[in-house]
Amino acid sequence: MIAELISIGDELLIGQTINTNAAYIAQQMTAIGVAVKWVTVVSDTEQDILDALQIASGRAQIVIATGGLGPTHDDVTRNAFVKYFDTKLVLDKNVLKHIEGLFARRKKQMPASNRDQAMIPADASIIPNDFGTAPGFQFTKKDRIFIVLPGVPLEMKTMMDKYVIPSLRKMAHSFIHYTMIKTTGISESALFELMGDINKLERGVKIAFLPRPTGVEVRITAQDSDERACLQRLENARQIVLSRIGNYVWGQDEQQLEDIVAQLLLTQHKKLAVVESSTGGLVAHWLTDQSNHQAYLQAVVVIPTMEQVMDFIAMDDKHYQSGISGREMAEQMALAVLRKYHADVALATAPLFKGENNSPGFDAFVAVVTQAGTHVSSTFVNRDVVFNKERPAQLALDLLRRALV
Repeated sequence: MIAELISIGDELLIGQTINTNAAYIAQQMTAIGVAVKWVTVVSDTEQDILDALQIASGRAQIVIATGGLGPTHDDVTRNAFVKYFDTKLVLDKNVLKHIEGLFARRKKQMPASNRDQAMIPADASIIPNDFGTAPGFQFTKKDRIFIVLPGVPLEMKTMMDKYVIPSLRKMAHSFIHYTMIKTTGISESALFELMGDINKLERGVKIAFLPRPTGVEVRITAQDSDERACLQRLENARQIVLSRIGNYVWGQDEQQLEDIVAQLLLTQHKKLAVVESSTGGLVAHWLTDQSNHQAYLQAVVVIPTMEQVMDFIAMDDKHYQSGISGREMAEQMALAVLRKYHADVALATAPLFKGENNSPGFDAFVAVVTQAGTHVSSTFVNRDVVFNKERPAQLALDLLRRALV
């Protein structure tokens, strides 16, 4: 089955609001074997909605629209659907009772405009909204299903999970499963070359490369009418991919690099000390997102300037002026924080060093010190502040992971 999502709202088109609703719905639809082929974003204009419905009905079996069901004048979705299906609005007493009950529980008087939300298209079935005043509704036209949901994320998600997905699951006749393989330290093009004959691999699955500031993710997707066969093809492809790019893989699916590092430190009963300059505390931020970080994180030091770094490692500034390298500085920072806080493992991100030959970018050096020795690596950064922090922070955590493994 093929679906199209229609997201309604000027706030989406002007970039004021990120379209998280479409992402959530697409994930849920994929999980039950419904392929989302198109996501359309339209303005709060009746004619634009009508045009989008006309196009969607010609190419999708399931159309899900969100947004524009509120009580104010700019919420025109319901009227557009009434026109499209050539029907009329009728008062639904159960919906009105639900809306009145919501205001009563909140101890507020119900505005007259909310009564209009109990006016339901005569040819539609109601999708209850447990948390809000705007009910959803569903139309069936020939072999097409049209579902309309409010744009408030909590309300939409509850209605999808409780009512829409259980209903659509009965109609889906195929299964779609995917897995994400997460890499770092290699470019998208180099990863593609390592894969070998991608066409041969894609005879049973689809492969997609998704570059991120912190690395490239490889998504493998399989679809089949038989779920066991679908999962088997997915696993076969996963094993082939891992055999070819495994040296650059640090995790899969929902795993986060900081989760893996935290687990390694906990399992090995090691204490970590961190000193950051170029990453501005981002490594510590990621690590302290773990609820049990106190068990393995011994100390965190954030040093914003080169001069303060020189003081921290007790090195004369003349040494820096005479040509201390980024590699040496990262190593010295890691050794200093290891000694100062009596940790088992230390991680350091040095200040950014200007790239060679006056290139428009910087070299970011990171170091990890363990009982087994010192590991230093670097990456080139040349974008905005966030990117220039994220990439070396990811490199530092991956270097730590490799050292612990």
